[in-house]
Amino acid sequence: MLCGGMLNRGETLLEPLRAEFKWLLKLVAPPLILTAQLGLNAGLIGALTLAQVGHRR
Repeated sequence: MLCGGMLNRGETLLEPLRAEFKWLLKLVAPPLILTAQLGLNAGLIGALTLAQVGHRR
């Protein structure tokens, strides 16, 4: 998932990124690459959530 200022590039960024993953990952399906649904605040919300609940393994 991409978020923050990268969203401004849209498909200009996403399409080459998808093509590169497809080329690199020939034996497995490439991951779904999409933009964050929370818009420009997604990175901030993710960081705050991680700070609040911590990283679990």
